[in-house]
Amino acid sequence: MSDERPTSRRTTPGRGAKPLDRAWRERVRVNLLWLTITLELTGLLLVVVLQLWRSDPHVPVSLGLDNEFSLMVIKNVLGSGWANHTSQLGAPFGQVLYDFPVVAADVLHLLVIKGIGVFTDDPALVMNCFYGLSFFLVSACAFVALRLLKISPAVASAVALLYSFLPYHFVRGGYFGQPTLSAYYAVPLTCALVIRQLGDEPLLDLRRSTGGRRLPMNPSRAALALAICVVGALTSVYYAVFAMILLAFAGLARALTVRSFRPLVAALALAGVMAATLLTALVPNLLYIERNGPNQDAARRLATESEVYGLKIVNLVLPTPEHRISALDVRPGEKSVLPGEGTETLGLIGAAGFIGLLLTAARRLLGSSNATPQPAGSMAALLLFTVLLGTVAGFSAVVANLGFTQIRAWSRISVFVAFLALGAVALVLDRVSVTSEAAGTAARRLGLSLLVLVVGIADQTTPSFVPRYKEVSRTWRSDQSFIQRVERRYGEADVFQLPIMPFPESYPVGKVWGSTHLRGYLHSDALRWSFGGMRGRESDWQDQLLPLPALDGAARVALAGFEALYIDRAGYPDRGVELEGRLEPYLTQRLVSSDGRLAVYDLRPLRRELDARLGSTNAKELGQLVLDPVKLRWNPNFNREERIGNASVRTAESSAEVSLVNEEPELRRVVFDFELDSQLDTGVVVGTEGRPQALRSLGGREGPFRLELSLPPGETKVRFGTEILREPTSFTEGVPRRNPVGYTAQPTGDTRFSVINPRVDEGQPDLDGLLRSMSPRSSPDVQVVPRPEPIPDSSLPPLLAVAGVLVWSVVFTAVLAECLRALLYPKRRLRARLGRSAL
Repeated sequence: MSDERPTSRRTTPGRGAKPLDRAWRERVRVNLLWLTITLELTGLLLVVVLQLWRSDPHVPVSLGLDNEFSLMVIKNVLGSGWANHTSQLGAPFGQVLYDFPVVAADVLHLLVIKGIGVFTDDPALVMNCFYGLSFFLVSACAFVALRLLKISPAVASAVALLYSFLPYHFVRGGYFGQPTLSAYYAVPLTCALVIRQLGDEPLLDLRRSTGGRRLPMNPSRAALALAICVVGALTSVYYAVFAMILLAFAGLARALTVRSFRPLVAALALAGVMAATLLTALVPNLLYIERNGPNQDAARRLATESEVYGLKIVNLVLPTPEHRISALDVRPGEKSVLPGEGTETLGLIGAAGFIGLLLTAARRLLGSSNATPQPAGSMAALLLFTVLLGTVAGFSAVVANLGFTQIRAWSRISVFVAFLALGAVALVLDRVSVTSEAAGTAARRLGLSLLVLVVGIADQTTPSFVPRYKEVSRTWRSDQSFIQRVERRYGEADVFQLPIMPFPESYPVGKVWGSTHLRGYLHSDALRWSFGGMRGRESDWQDQLLPLPALDGAARVALAGFEALYIDRAGYPDRGVELEGRLEPYLTQRLVSSDGRLAVYDLRPLRRELDARLGSTNAKELGQLVLDPVKLRWNPNFNREERIGNASVRTAESSAEVSLVNEEPELRRVVFDFELDSQLDTGVVVGTEGRPQALRSLGGREGPFRLELSLPPGETKVRFGTEILREPTSFTEGVPRRNPVGYTAQPTGDTRFSVINPRVDEGQPDLDGLLRSMSPRSSPDVQVVPRPEPIPDSSLPPLLAVAGVLVWSVVFTAVLAECLRALLYPKRRLRARLGRSAL
């Protein structure tokens, strides 16, 4: 071995490479080679775990839950330029998402989607590519983060792969349909930043000193820290908020340790950069809300949700759901009172690191004489704080009760816990593999890394992660064929969708999930769909149609300019038999999907009939009145609207108000219709400013009530007050009731009364009676769209597919290694070649 020391002068004769430069180039070459190996193993494992040879890249891996919403966002980006608007949804007004900034901060994700969209405009293909790419991004960033913590390359590669193949990744992206949350590649970088800031070698150090001398700030490290903050702020609101809280904790803990405020200032500066970047990304949303006023219904969160969706330690340490070994499938699942999202699983290796860090934290708290080496001590402190922050009824509940309720799913902090736990495993592997012989160290590290990787991947992944390719493809292709047939018939037309559902985050109606209505938009380019308009804004006009008879509602929709009526029969207990039985005598030309779930009726003949009977002018005015009714604005004491069956329900815990908004310059005479349902011991008094007790309910369900009002321009408030009628006569009578909570339902707490099917009637004609006076038409022309030809499975055998990926990986690694040597040592390579040729 050479005893050369890094100096600023040249120490090699003639050719003049600095030893420091040579060492740096060697480190770069080794890191790039191991990074390449990591990415190649990611691709190989992805093919094997998801059995990609069975997939159709033009079909999403799953449907339901948030899958259609994510596909909608992708199509918005591809078609409209960005995610916040499209003219094809929320007809006839269009969709504007600024009230619901769920993807506003995912700027980097959306840029990646736009990059993929350069090559294709198929949203399903783009979503699949993004989902697959997220595994590579997470592996790469986790490898870089572990190297920042001085983990050896072999161990960093294995642990990065385990981190990328967490159950969280598969459940989020492949089942829940949340690919942006499954792309958590910024999390390991922010974790490494926080660990470094808490340790002895922070990336941003406002005062560096050695040997009594004060040194200037390291600019390269500071630039890296700032870059990590910007990336972390532009990938997810959740992950950015978690990172800012951890940074603040790290700065405070370090400041108390060294008894200086400078670490706290540095950490707060980094958190400030993240906050400023996040706010910059949210500027369009904030400007829209400032211009149009806040929307109470769009993204309303309650403090209790932080406990429903909080982190659960039991979910962290128990094995992966549906484990390969049936004896290990012991997850509590639905037996838990608060099951939450159930995505926190760390796996066997991660759980071992989690418990080890907790023991390390306990050892430090008990004042052990042996100091815990860095960065294990920093990891232990961060893990303990992270668990206390995110766990059910932990500090997250304190944050929520202080009013910060928009961050509700604290279980998503589990990806931070996972990196800390697996990082601890990496530290142990590095220490265990160290021997007195250098050659033995490398071999032992490689062997231990491979063993941990194989055991971890087998434990963390299960056959349940393999998507139901055939089932999803059958549904997707059937809907695609049907919607394209509808588009060929109607062209650029407005389509009204039943059952009526608010957007976003609506409760399921029957078997129709909150975003299922978006499938029509995903398969069409010209049709405009009634679903997808923002609740609390222009789309609220649809709520006025809920209490109407079927034929009356269809007539008003036709007058509003809709040319087709789309019915998802899965939203009705009888699959729409009663509804369609009332419509069919008066509507013609029905299209039915091959699976019998979807039906589309032509409303154009009905509109012509109404024009003839009402007069074109009156019909047009009535259609405008349908789209621009008196609007209802519910104050925060009312909970967000729920749909129980096809009924609209607003609940309240105590007295509350609703404002009837007249946006016209003249007086409008209306009738406010609604039903009331309250506790048996609770009465409800309804009144206005001039009539404080206009109506009274005596407990239980009563109505419908009719409140006649004259509305001047502006707001007119209707107040709902409660009064105790008598003492409870049973144990259960006086117990406050809770609303039914489904998967997407928001816990709304105790309720004293409910307002059901509120509607403002402005004296419109009885269209149902008018149309029933018509002679019923003959049976409609029913056309069943045939099922598309099934797409055969890939003929490529599984073993051949895996072997092909493996061979490609080896060849690619060899070629890359040769290219890196040529790039990093061009003169040495040239001299070697000249020497060989001379010989």
